[in-house]
Amino acid sequence: AAELRRRLEPRVQAVGVCVIEAPGRIAALCGRGVIDMIQLHGDEDAAYIRGLRKLTRAPVIKAVRVGSGMNFLGDACPEADFLLFDTFREGERGGTGARFDWKLLPRSGMCPRPYFLAGGLDAAGIAEARAQPDLAPFGFDVSGGAETDGYKDFEKMRAIIDAARAEERNGHIYD
Repeated sequence: AAELRRRLEPRVQAVGVCVIEAPGRIAALCGRGVIDMIQLHGDEDAAYIRGLRKLTRAPVIKAVRVGSGMNFLGDACPEADFLLFDTFREGERGGTGARFDWKLLPRSGMCPRPYFLAGGLDAAGIAEARAQPDLAPFGFDVSGGAETDGYKDFEKMRAIIDAARAEERNGHIYD
Protein backbone atom coordinates (compact mmCIF):
# COMPACT_ATOMS: atom_id res chain seq x y z
CA ALA A 1 0.00 0.00 0.00
CA ALA A 2 2.85 2.40 0.79
CA GLU A 3 4.43 1.75 -2.61
CA LEU A 4 1.11 2.34 -4.39
CA ARG A 5 0.69 5.58 -2.43
CA ARG A 6 4.13 6.78 -3.51
CA ARG A 7 3.11 6.25 -7.14
CA LEU A 8 -0.19 8.08 -6.72
CA GLU A 9 -0.43 11.70 -7.79
CA PRO A 10 -0.15 13.76 -4.58
CA ARG A 11 -3.46 15.60 -5.07
CA VAL A 12 -5.37 12.29 -5.12
CA GLN A 13 -6.53 11.14 -1.71
CA ALA A 14 -5.89 7.49 -0.89
CA VAL A 15 -8.74 5.67 0.80
CA GLY A 16 -8.01 2.65 2.97
CA VAL A 17 -10.83 0.09 2.89
CA CYS A 18 -10.98 -1.67 6.25
CA VAL A 19 -13.12 -4.47 7.66
CA ILE A 20 -12.99 -4.73 11.46
CA GLU A 21 -9.34 -3.66 11.54
CA ALA A 22 -7.51 -2.67 14.72
CA PRO A 23 -7.86 1.11 15.15
CA GLY A 24 -4.16 1.45 15.98
CA ARG A 25 -3.17 -0.13 12.69
CA ILE A 26 -5.48 2.19 10.73
CA ALA A 27 -4.17 5.23 12.60
CA ALA A 28 -0.59 4.16 11.88
CA LEU A 29 -1.34 4.00 8.13
CA CYS A 30 -2.85 7.48 8.33
CA GLY A 31 0.08 8.78 10.34
CA ARG A 32 2.60 7.48 7.78
CA GLY A 33 0.62 9.11 4.96
CA VAL A 34 -0.27 5.79 3.35
CA ILE A 35 -4.00 6.56 3.51
CA ASP A 36 -5.82 9.87 3.77
CA MET A 37 -9.36 8.64 4.38
CA ILE A 38 -10.75 5.57 6.14
CA GLN A 39 -13.57 3.51 4.63
CA LEU A 40 -15.14 1.08 7.13
CA HIS A 41 -16.97 -1.95 5.75
CA GLY A 42 -17.45 -4.09 8.83
CA ASP A 43 -19.72 -3.93 11.84
CA GLU A 44 -17.85 -0.97 13.27
CA ASP A 45 -20.16 1.02 15.50
CA ALA A 46 -20.20 4.53 16.95
CA ALA A 47 -17.91 3.55 19.85
CA TYR A 48 -15.38 2.09 17.42
CA ILE A 49 -15.35 5.31 15.36
CA ARG A 50 -15.03 7.46 18.50
CA GLY A 51 -12.00 5.38 19.53
CA LEU A 52 -10.51 5.70 16.05
CA ARG A 53 -10.97 9.49 16.18
CA LYS A 54 -8.83 9.62 19.32
CA LEU A 55 -5.98 8.21 17.22
CA THR A 56 -6.37 10.06 13.91
CA ARG A 57 -8.12 13.02 12.33
CA ALA A 58 -8.54 11.28 8.97
CA PRO A 59 -12.08 11.50 7.57
CA VAL A 60 -14.18 8.36 8.07
CA ILE A 61 -16.51 6.85 5.48
CA LYS A 62 -18.94 4.27 6.91
CA ALA A 63 -20.34 1.75 4.45
CA VAL A 64 -24.05 1.09 4.89
CA ARG A 65 -25.62 -1.87 3.12
CA VAL A 66 -28.95 -1.04 1.51
CA GLY A 67 -31.78 -3.47 0.87
CA SER A 68 -35.55 -3.44 0.59
CA GLY A 69 -37.36 -3.56 3.91
CA MET A 70 -34.24 -2.63 5.90
CA ASN A 71 -33.78 0.26 8.30
CA PHE A 72 -30.32 0.88 6.84
CA LEU A 73 -30.22 4.50 8.02
CA GLY A 74 -30.25 3.09 11.55
CA ASP A 75 -26.71 1.87 10.71
CA ALA A 76 -25.61 5.34 9.61
CA CYS A 77 -23.16 6.17 12.40
CA PRO A 78 -23.41 9.85 13.29
CA GLU A 79 -19.68 9.78 14.04
CA ALA A 80 -18.78 9.13 10.39
CA ASP A 81 -17.96 12.05 8.11
CA PHE A 82 -19.47 10.35 5.07
CA LEU A 83 -21.71 7.40 4.32
CA LEU A 84 -21.26 4.94 1.49
CA PHE A 85 -24.44 3.24 0.33
CA ASP A 86 -23.78 -0.21 -1.14
CA THR A 87 -25.89 -3.22 -2.03
CA PHE A 88 -26.97 -5.58 0.74
CA ARG A 89 -26.32 -9.22 0.05
CA GLU A 90 -26.47 -11.74 2.90
CA GLY A 91 -22.99 -12.74 4.10
CA GLU A 92 -21.13 -10.14 2.00
CA ARG A 93 -19.64 -6.81 3.05
CA GLY A 94 -19.82 -5.11 -0.34
CA GLY A 95 -18.19 -5.38 -3.71
CA THR A 96 -21.05 -7.49 -5.03
CA GLY A 97 -21.16 -5.72 -8.40
CA ALA A 98 -24.94 -5.48 -8.00
CA ARG A 99 -26.99 -2.31 -7.96
CA PHE A 100 -29.66 -1.69 -5.32
CA ASP A 101 -32.88 0.23 -5.84
CA TRP A 102 -31.87 3.89 -5.57
CA LYS A 103 -35.46 4.78 -4.65
CA LEU A 104 -34.65 3.40 -1.18
CA LEU A 105 -32.22 6.27 -0.54
CA PRO A 106 -33.22 9.46 1.23
CA ARG A 107 -34.30 12.17 -1.18
CA SER A 108 -31.91 14.98 -2.01
CA GLY A 109 -31.06 16.99 1.09
CA MET A 110 -32.59 14.40 3.45
CA CYS A 111 -29.53 12.26 4.11
CA PRO A 112 -27.89 12.82 7.53
CA ARG A 113 -24.47 13.46 5.92
CA PRO A 114 -22.76 13.49 2.51
CA TYR A 115 -22.74 10.09 0.85
CA PHE A 116 -21.01 8.05 -1.81
CA LEU A 117 -23.02 5.81 -4.09
CA ALA A 118 -21.68 2.30 -4.73
CA GLY A 119 -22.98 -0.97 -6.07
CA GLY A 120 -22.58 -2.15 -9.64
CA LEU A 121 -21.57 1.21 -11.06
CA ASP A 122 -19.92 1.76 -14.42
CA ALA A 123 -19.84 4.85 -16.67
CA ALA A 124 -23.45 4.35 -17.80
CA GLY A 125 -24.62 3.81 -14.20
CA ILE A 126 -22.91 7.00 -13.03
CA ALA A 127 -24.52 8.97 -15.86
CA GLU A 128 -27.89 7.46 -14.92
CA ALA A 129 -27.42 8.29 -11.22
CA ARG A 130 -26.41 11.86 -12.01
CA ALA A 131 -29.58 12.27 -14.08
CA GLN A 132 -31.79 11.36 -11.10
CA PRO A 133 -33.05 14.63 -9.56
CA ASP A 134 -33.64 13.01 -6.16
CA LEU A 135 -30.11 11.65 -5.82
CA ALA A 136 -27.32 13.88 -4.58
CA PRO A 137 -24.25 11.70 -3.97
CA PHE A 138 -21.07 13.43 -2.87
CA GLY A 139 -19.17 10.96 -5.03
CA PHE A 140 -19.12 7.46 -6.48
CA ASP A 141 -17.33 4.29 -5.42
CA VAL A 142 -16.45 2.13 -8.42
CA SER A 143 -14.41 -1.05 -8.68
CA GLY A 144 -15.76 -3.88 -10.82
CA GLY A 145 -17.31 -1.44 -13.30
CA ALA A 146 -13.77 -0.34 -14.19
CA GLU A 147 -12.55 -3.87 -14.89
CA THR A 148 -12.34 -6.28 -17.79
CA ASP A 149 -11.61 -9.93 -16.94
CA GLY A 150 -10.72 -8.95 -13.35
CA TYR A 151 -8.18 -6.25 -14.30
CA LYS A 152 -8.55 -2.50 -14.27
CA ASP A 153 -9.34 -1.30 -17.79
CA PHE A 154 -7.91 2.11 -18.71
CA GLU A 155 -10.69 2.87 -21.21
CA LYS A 156 -13.41 1.99 -18.70
CA MET A 157 -11.70 4.11 -16.05
CA ARG A 158 -11.51 7.05 -18.49
CA ALA A 159 -15.22 6.66 -19.35
CA ILE A 160 -16.11 6.59 -15.63
CA ILE A 161 -14.10 9.74 -14.96
CA ASP A 162 -15.68 11.48 -17.96
CA ALA A 163 -19.19 10.48 -16.81
CA ALA A 164 -18.50 11.65 -13.27
CA ARG A 165 -17.04 14.98 -14.37
CA ALA A 166 -19.59 15.68 -17.10
CA GLU A 167 -21.24 18.33 -14.97
CA GLU A 168 -20.47 18.96 -11.34
CA ARG A 169 -23.49 20.09 -9.36
CA ASN A 170 -24.24 21.36 -5.88
CA GLY A 171 -20.54 21.47 -5.03
CA HIS A 172 -20.30 17.68 -4.96
CA ILE A 173 -17.21 15.98 -6.27
CA TYR A 174 -17.49 13.23 -8.81
CA ASP A 175 -13.95 11.82 -8.95
